[in-house]
Amino acid sequence: MVKLKYNTIGECVDCGAYTSIDVETNLCEGCVDNTKIFNKGMTFLDAIQKYDKITNDGGETYYYKNNEGYIYKNYDKGLSCSINANIDFLLSTGWKEYKNRKLALPKRRRNESYYFINADRTIGSDMEHYLPIDDNKFNNYNSFTDKSFAKYIADKQLIHRINLVLKELNKDRFDKADLQDLINEYIRNNYSKVLNRITEYESK
Repeated sequence: MVKLKYNTIGECVDCGAYTSIDVETNLCEGCVDNTKIFNKGMTFLDAIQKYDKITNDGGETYYYKNNEGYIYKNYDKGLSCSINANIDFLLSTGWKEYKNRKLALPKRRRNESYYFINADRTIGSDMEHYLPIDDNKFNNYNSFTDKSFAKYIADKQLIHRINLVLKELNKDRFDKADLQDLINEYIRNNYSKVLNRITEYESK
């Protein structure tokens, strides 16, 4: 449901009443009909003038305007092209601002090398051939295109495991604050090189 913002005093563009109006539509509460107005959304022309990027399919694709005209984009399918919009398209409704809410996910590239973390935390490398061993590493997020990032993940995992193990072994011996202080001190005293590598990577 669209949340209306009746925090502006002005003239309703529909009935002409001088009252509280919605800042987006300039309509008073009495003139707002959700089923007729908000379910339809903005026209393409109105939306493209208001926002940098717009969509009418929940973000699967979007359009924007540049010097060449209206540009259509679909990153998932690798599509990008200019369009010659007709009047029906320009006046079509249901358009809203495009907001990219999709995560960038790891991708596999056949015959390209990748790095992975061995059981002893050393970094190995292999070639992507879509074999079961490659599947296992990729599906477990143990496949990296960057060696330094792989080492960073290995270091972070070690520190996280130390935290978890020491918390479990000592959970009944100290209160939480004291226990975390003792664990932090232990890690600083015994894994300073690992901490330094983590800090160095994160500072880049």
